[in-house]
Amino acid sequence: MQPAGRSNNASIAGKARHALKKTAAGVLGALSLLATGPAVQAATEFKLSDESSVTAGIGLRSSIAVTEKGAANGTSNSTDFVIDNARLFFSGQYGKIIKGTLNTDYNSSTDSVQILDAYVGFEFNDYFNIWLGRFLPPQDRANGYGPFYSLPWSYPVIASNYPFRENGRDNGVSVWGKLFNGKLVWAGGAFEGHNKYSGSSTAPITAAAATDKPAFSGRLIYHAWDPEPAPAYLAGGWYGGSKDILTFGLGGYTQKDGAGPQTAPGKLAIWNADVLFEKKTSAGVPTRPNGIMPAYVFISSGDENSSW
Repeated sequence: MQPAGRSNNASIAGKARHALKKTAAGVLGALSLLATGPAVQAATEFKLSDESSVTAGIGLRSSIAVTEKGAANGTSNSTDFVIDNARLFFSGQYGKIIKGTLNTDYNSSTDSVQILDAYVGFEFNDYFNIWLGRFLPPQDRANGYGPFYSLPWSYPVIASNYPFRENGRDNGVSVWGKLFNGKLVWAGGAFEGHNKYSGSSTAPITAAAATDKPAFSGRLIYHAWDPEPAPAYLAGGWYGGSKDILTFGLGGYTQKDGAGPQTAPGKLAIWNADVLFEKKTSAGVPTRPNGIMPAYVFISSGDENSSW
C-alpha cells in the first residue's frame, strides 16, 4: 500500500521539507528526464484556549517529466507537469484528551479530492490511547510514513500486500501506547479489511464474498537506540541525521473469509518484519548527505487460500 503519507499535530506543525532531484534514464532506446520540484509541508496552529486548538496545514509535491520521443507521434518529446500530491491537513484538540484529524489529498488521475484521514482520538497518556475512524492501521514501516517522509522522491504506490481503503488507510478502531520512555511501541486494531466494499485495494472482484468479519492488525516496535520522533505507532522513512536509529518492527494482519471468491472464501493472513538503521558518522558517507547511513530491511509473508 502509499502507500502514501500522514499528518498530525506533532508531525506537521512548523515543519517543511524541500527536495530537488533530476534523473535521466534510458530504457529500450528512450530517454526520460524527470525533474521534481520542492516538496513543502507546513502548518499553523490557532489557539482557542489554553487546552484547545485547531491546526491547518498544506502539503505539496510537484514534478515535470520530459520523455524523448514520448509523444503520440513517436518522434516528438513529451512534457508532463504533474501534481504528485496536494494535501490539506486539519487537526485539533479539545482539552488534553480528545483530538481529531481530517486530511485530504488531490488525485491528479481523477481530478478529484479524496478523504485520507478522518478520525477522533482519545489520547489519555503515553501508555494507552484510542483512535476511531479512517487512518493508517498498524502494519509495516512502509505504510507508516508516505511520500512526505520517505528518502526517495518516488514513493511506491504498492508498498506491501496489506489491503487498504484509500492510500493505505482503512476504517476501524485502534489502541496503541508507548512504554519505557518510547523505546517500546505497541498497537492493535480491528478494521473493515478485505472483501468489504467496492473500491478497496482489490475489490470489487471479491467484494461480494464479504461476510462482515473484521480484519485484525497489530504492530510491535522496539527502538534499540534513539526512539523515533514519529507520532503514535507511525514511522519515518529517514530522519536526516537528527537521530541514531536502530529500530526493529514486527507486524501482522488476519481476516477470516478475507480472501478468495464468493464460492470459496478463505482466511487472509500476512506478517512482516522490518529493521531501520541510520547512524551519524564523523567521516561521513559519500553517497549520503550529512554523514548518514540509512538502511531498511523488510521481510513479508502472506497466506491466502485464493489469489487476490
